[in-house]
Amino acid sequence: MDIKIDGVTREVMQTALEQARQARLHILDKMNSAISKPRTKVSQYAPVITILQIKPEKVRLLIGPGGKVIKEISAATDSKIDVDDEGGS
Repeated sequence: MDIKIDGVTREVMQTALEQARQARLHILDKMNSAISKPRTKVSQYAPVITILQIKPEKVRLLIGPGGKVIKEISAATDSKIDVDDEGGS
C-alpha cells in the first residue's frame, strides 16, 4: 500500500476499501434484481462499433489531403472514424 497523505492509516484505508466493496456489491444486487440477464435484442438506438483493418500504406489514402476523404466519409455515414498508424479504424 502506498499512501502519500499524512494521517491515512492502514486501518482507515482498510475500512474505506471494505465500505466501497460493500457498496459495489449492493449496487450490483440492485442491478441484478432489475434485470438478471442480458436482453436478447439490442436497441436500435444503441451505438454500433465496427473495427476494420487496412494496410498501413493505405492509411494516407483513407485520410486524404488535409483529412478531406475521411471527413467526407464520416459526414456521409454520420459516424466517427478513428485511424491509427497500423491501419486499425
